[in-house]
Amino acid sequence: MRPRAKVAIITSVCAITLIVVCVNVKSASYSTAPHAYDVRRDALRISKNNVIKVTPASLLRDAGLAPYKHVTKSLAELGKMDEISKHIVFVNAVPNSGSEVLVLLLKWLQGWNNFKHIKLQGSKKILSNIEIEEFVYNTCDIIRDEAVPTSIDRMIYFVNFTRHDRQSPSYVNLIRDPADYVLSRFHHLMQNDALKHLKTSKDIERCIMDKQDGCQFIDNKNVDLAIPYFCGQHENCQRLNNVWALKQAQRTVEKYYATLGVLDELNATLEVLEHELPYFFKGASKLYYRDLLPSGNQRRKTQRASNAFRKRMKITLHKEYEFYDWAKSRLFRQLQLIYGH
Repeated sequence: MRPRAKVAIITSVCAITLIVVCVNVKSASYSTAPHAYDVRRDALRISKNNVIKVTPASLLRDAGLAPYKHVTKSLAELGKMDEISKHIVFVNAVPNSGSEVLVLLLKWLQGWNNFKHIKLQGSKKILSNIEIEEFVYNTCDIIRDEAVPTSIDRMIYFVNFTRHDRQSPSYVNLIRDPADYVLSRFHHLMQNDALKHLKTSKDIERCIMDKQDGCQFIDNKNVDLAIPYFCGQHENCQRLNNVWALKQAQRTVEKYYATLGVLDELNATLEVLEHELPYFFKGASKLYYRDLLPSGNQRRKTQRASNAFRKRMKITLHKEYEFYDWAKSRLFRQLQLIYGH
C-alpha cells in the first residue's frame, strides 16, 4: 500500500474517533428543551452493519454538545432565552393551604402528560446567601440531568433564580383565608410544649384573641404566614403587616407566578392552571373530580374559623388579608381572560 494511502486511512480513522469522543461529551448548558433526550440519543446511530454514522456538526451545536471540552456556551451562541421557563414548574408550598393537592395532582399527571415530578430535599425556608446560591445551582443541575419538562416542590420562601444568571421556573402555589390558615397552623403546632394546653379550635381562637403567651401577633415581628413565601429571602419579608413585604410579594407574584391559586376557589384555580401551564396540568380538573375528590385523600377535616375570629383577624392580619384579596382578584382576572371578558 502506498504511503499516501496509509496516511489518508489513518487520518480518517482518527477523525472519526475524535468525533465519536466529542459527541459523548456531556454539555454543561442548562437546557429545558423537552426533546433533549432524543437529540443526544440520536447523535450517534449504529446501522445494521455496525457502521458508525455521525450526525452533522450543526445538530450537535443545536443540542448544546460542546465539541472538545466541558464548557457552557456563551449568551451570543445561545441567543436570547426567556427569563421564565415554561418547561419547569416549582411549587414552593405554603403549609396548611392545600398545596399538597397540587403536588398530588402533579405526581399523578406526570405519566399522562410526559413530564417528571421531583420533591427537592431540605426543610429550611430561610437560606443564607451561600445556601441560596447552592440551592439554585443544585436545582438547575437536577433539572438539567432530567433533560425533560420537570415539576418540583419544596416548602421554601421564594428564591429568585435570575439573580444567579439562571432561568427561573414558572412558580405556582395555593393560599387560603388567613384566619383559616392561622387556625390550621396552630392545630399543627399544638404539639409544642407552650401550646399543649390548647385542645380545640375554640381554645386557639380564645388564646389568640386574648393575646395569651405564645398566641400573640405583633406588628413587624417575624411570623410564618403567607406573604414570606412570595416576598422571598429578605429579612423584612417575615415581618407582620410590613408594607414593603406586601408590595414585594405582589411584584414577585406578577412576574414569576404563572398561577397563584386560592384554596377556597379551587375550581377557578385548576381551570387557570390548565390554561396557563397545559403541559403540566392538562386534565387536572377531570382527575381531581373523578379520582381525587371521591377518594377523600384531600378531605381531611379542615379548620374553619368562627365569624368573630375572622373579623378580628382582618384587623390583626390586615396586610395578609390585603394580599389574599389581591391574589383572589388576580385569579379571577386570569379566568375572565380565558373566557374573553
